[in-house]
Amino acid sequence: MARNNAVRIDKFVVEASEKDLVDSAGLGIGMRFIECLGFFRLCDQRLPVSDSNSGYSPSVYMKTLFALCLLHPDSAAPLERIDDFRKSRAVRRMLGLKEIPTAKSVGDWLRRMAYSEILGRREDGSCIVGGYRHGLSGMQNLHYETATTALKRTRSAQPSLLDFDACAIHGEKKCDRKMYDGERGTMSYLAFVEDICLMAELESGNHSPSDNISQRVASCLAICEVAGIPILQFRSDAAAFESKVINHCCEKGITFYIRADNDSAVSEACANIDDWGYWEVRSSKSNAFHELGTAAHCMNKTYEAFMLVAKRVRIPNVGGDNSPQLPLSNLEPSYRYFSVATNAMVTTEPSDGSGYATPNQIVETYNKRGNCENRIKQLVSDTQAGRLPTGDLGANRIYFYIMACLHNLLVLFKNECFDAQYRNLRLPGLIRLFLKIPARVAFHSRALMIRLPVYMKRLTNVYQKILNKISSQRRLFHKGRRAVSFHELVFRRD
Repeated sequence: MARNNAVRIDKFVVEASEKDLVDSAGLGIGMRFIECLGFFRLCDQRLPVSDSNSGYSPSVYMKTLFALCLLHPDSAAPLERIDDFRKSRAVRRMLGLKEIPTAKSVGDWLRRMAYSEILGRREDGSCIVGGYRHGLSGMQNLHYETATTALKRTRSAQPSLLDFDACAIHGEKKCDRKMYDGERGTMSYLAFVEDICLMAELESGNHSPSDNISQRVASCLAICEVAGIPILQFRSDAAAFESKVINHCCEKGITFYIRADNDSAVSEACANIDDWGYWEVRSSKSNAFHELGTAAHCMNKTYEAFMLVAKRVRIPNVGGDNSPQLPLSNLEPSYRYFSVATNAMVTTEPSDGSGYATPNQIVETYNKRGNCENRIKQLVSDTQAGRLPTGDLGANRIYFYIMACLHNLLVLFKNECFDAQYRNLRLPGLIRLFLKIPARVAFHSRALMIRLPVYMKRLTNVYQKILNKISSQRRLFHKGRRAVSFHELVFRRD
């Protein structure tokens, strides 16, 4: 006979309580970290402020959007969910705010920052727009200042390699245009140095991934140069296989790893390779032997020749059911080629530390570009940067910069406050394990007290350890620091 495991319940009693309850206890700790970095004070210093004494400061809107992402990471309508948590006193206390603006106010602020807020209509029916004329450039500067400062903080642990890629953000809003793949949306151009998002630019959807890519790459390198961050390597897919990009890397002394287009010239160069050999290519999942070869190559407008490290895969000649059975000796083998263009010094001898790289090392370096795809997912999917909230491209650019800032700040949060085993967590895992914890919040004598349930007692020590690290860290964004005009270095077509 099974034991009686039932609890007798005769009736339910539902009542409202004065206690402040929250389902995300880690929200206040994350905001405490960003506050101690000095980021919110930097926002009020860099961004334009309303002339009205009753208006909210820019940091209030930033905190509201950060809280929206952390409290509702899977929201289909981002701004509308603000009205769900703005009435919670516990959330307001964890954000350090007396009031949280409404969703409409946040949307108006995004348009105001982009100088696209509708103030009225003229007699002919056209709209009168207004806002902060330098709001977009100010937010752009804030993003690049945050990114370069975060890179300096983590520079000792980060390799000096720049990853560049483009990502299509599909949508049906007014600002979305038909893209190269036939769908409507907005094109984003992204650059990463390890986990830090350096470039986060939006263009209208009728632009291709390779649109003015040489100028965009040059903008990234110029930003790093102004910030004092040396970039020694560059990596990208076939969109960057252009003579201007290759020439710029050669002029700057940057080693590039670019996927080569399988055009007629590249295919002919790969087919003429004689010294094919089997090399072991290592990856994070498994190791495998591939047939690799090298060939010198150049393009019409390149100043210097470079190397093609090619991998070939044999395609079996298989006929139909009615095809004659030919001897294997009469079948001409056909191959499919994959090649990486590089100006690195390539040798077929094992590397002895003299600066030369073997073909498998070149392919392994390029294959690690898959990490950039994961970072794009972390930015576009996890932080809601891919869910653009308005129908105005300028306002969406403001929102995209804000989510890129949040991504970089969360990278710092994981690197400086968490153990090594948790630093590779994506935002959904971080929310599930550390942020989405029910608690009771009390505020007394300027002290915020978070009381966890007894079955979450283990997390009290984890939270206290994180708070100790936060209190002992040095401020990242200092008051009165000189602003750098990064927006003048960034290429933008629109």
